[in-house]
Amino acid sequence: MAGGQTHTYTIQLDSGQFLHVMVDQRGIDVVVSLISPDGTSLAEIDSPSGATGLEPLFWVTDTGGTYKLVVRALEEGAAAGKYEIKMDTPHPPTPQDGTRIQAQRAFIDGRAQMGKQSEGALLTAKLKFQDSLGAWQAVGDSERAQQTMILIDAVYDGLINLYFGRGNFQEAYRIAQQRLEFDTANFGPNSINIVPPMREMAAILERLGAFAESEKIRKEVMTLAQKVKGAESMQAASSLDDLGQLYARQNKYAEAEPLFKRALAICEKTEGPEHKDVANTLSQLAAMYHAQKRYADAQQFYQRAVAIYDKLKEPDPAEAAVLTRSARNEVDQGRYAEAEELDKRAVAISEKALSPEHPAVADSLMEMASVCTAEKKYSEAETADQRALAIYDKAQGPVSLGTSRAVIALLGVYSLEGKQAETEPLIQRIQTLVAKTPNALKWLRGGTAQKDGVGFQYALGALYEKGQGVKQDYAEARKWYDMAAENGAALACVSLARLHENGLGVAKDNVEAYKWYSLAGPGHQDWDEHKKQLVAQLSKDQLNDAQQRVAAWQKQHPSKP
Repeated sequence: MAGGQTHTYTIQLDSGQFLHVMVDQRGIDVVVSLISPDGTSLAEIDSPSGATGLEPLFWVTDTGGTYKLVVRALEEGAAAGKYEIKMDTPHPPTPQDGTRIQAQRAFIDGRAQMGKQSEGALLTAKLKFQDSLGAWQAVGDSERAQQTMILIDAVYDGLINLYFGRGNFQEAYRIAQQRLEFDTANFGPNSINIVPPMREMAAILERLGAFAESEKIRKEVMTLAQKVKGAESMQAASSLDDLGQLYARQNKYAEAEPLFKRALAICEKTEGPEHKDVANTLSQLAAMYHAQKRYADAQQFYQRAVAIYDKLKEPDPAEAAVLTRSARNEVDQGRYAEAEELDKRAVAISEKALSPEHPAVADSLMEMASVCTAEKKYSEAETADQRALAIYDKAQGPVSLGTSRAVIALLGVYSLEGKQAETEPLIQRIQTLVAKTPNALKWLRGGTAQKDGVGFQYALGALYEKGQGVKQDYAEARKWYDMAAENGAALACVSLARLHENGLGVAKDNVEAYKWYSLAGPGHQDWDEHKKQLVAQLSKDQLNDAQQRVAAWQKQHPSKP
């Protein structure tokens, strides 16, 4: 059998018989279905066993007749492989057979819920799989129990990623703890199978800024990997890499570098110099050198990593991440054209390796948009950010970390372009975020210090000016608008002009209002009209004063409008 093929077999059964069929996969992953005499689909089985191992199907018939057993390849493009069907003699069901049926039904229901990927569906899938696991264990079917454990872990992963993507790190950490307890109970405290939840917990702690707690877990993982798999194993290399990344995030480069180099040596010895694990460690070293402003060293290691990925038969999303980091290295050297090309490659690889609607594509699009914004190619930046926002909205929902980042990025572009009307729905979305997410305001304030923080700055100015999601505070609004104006936001200049023109939080000052309208730049009918009206109200001396203020501000901020 090969991809796209389906084989159908008939089985004559009496009513009330227990059917046990096993399909032994030998090089091809198959899905096994049972169809009743009247054409109803009774069961569909696809265990997480890949292209080898058994696909078992259990059923108790409620009517006699000709049943169909359908075997089809899971993947359309699968290479040819073989399978063998084995069937026990049908017989009246025993109590244990009934338990097997219950286990299979719960397993099937869990797989159906798992595919929906929503929070509620994943929680339901976990309960179903837990029921299935208990039943498999009750009948002593260790192989089916093991497969069910794998899917329970996959559900935990899905929930952790869901909460992490929403920025709900506390809930993500709680689920990771649950997974660790589950894996420890089922595999033992010295099993390599408990490493994934420990790594997840450490990663979440790092996002929460709890580096000491994360370091403790990272070291426990390293000790366990070396004990169970050996000091020269890939698991040991992975743990060294993780600990190195933790130190690098804290600027502890002297501690990080030998860990990365040790991991690289293990990878090259174990997997060979062209393996993608080698590329991953090379990229970590490159990122560390980049953080130290050793740009040439960083570029050398990024290029080595990309060269390895380029030799792979299939595109790998990890290459997109490396290209993105390499692009940032170029940006920090002022090489925007080179950075933009690298980001475009990252987008293309993510699309091929995943799908055009995958959040990783949105990540790459936002990186490209940031570079285009720095180049003042606002139209291209706007298009990329709009597409990223649409992807995040569909994949993660309207209130998530990725979606919020895209909203802020697009708002920043509009504020630079002077597109007032386009900002209004985005400001409304940010207000909703602040209302629904406890730490949203803290997140917004933290973002203002970023290199491309103009969107955060303008958002806070708008929220405080309008009193949306926060208590109205014109002085606070003016502070954030000032920062955004210093970063080139035309709309921030207009907002400052409006505050001074109307005496909102400051003494009414038409001279200062004229200054800010002038700094916003020409070509916008609304504020050009306001500026004309102010000119008519200003004396010659006041107009000269305003123009001097404009010149003084521009001298103080030579790279701004």
